[in-house]
Amino acid sequence: MEEHSERLRSRFLGFVHDVGNSRSGVKTVLEHLQIRPTFSYWWLTLFASKRWHPDSHITEAVKLIALEEVLAGLKYSEIIVESENTFLHSLVGQLAHK
Repeated sequence: MEEHSERLRSRFLGFVHDVGNSRSGVKTVLEHLQIRPTFSYWWLTLFASKRWHPDSHITEAVKLIALEEVLAGLKYSEIIVESENTFLHSLVGQLAHK
């Protein structure tokens, strides 16, 4: 991961941008969280502020982006996830079926 950290970081930042600009109804997430015309609460969230805080799960998100890149270049019939985290199992399963 460290060898490709700049590319992975760039992909993650693009993902954050896309989430903030995604539409929910007629407004974007940024617009829904707008406090005043030039400021949105979106930028205060752990996710959007890109703080590497344990509660933000950014590290896990970047690892999943890296896993997605690895899986794209492989042929596989099975992926074994050794973790008690059922959410992680679900995410890896979704990546595997892309």
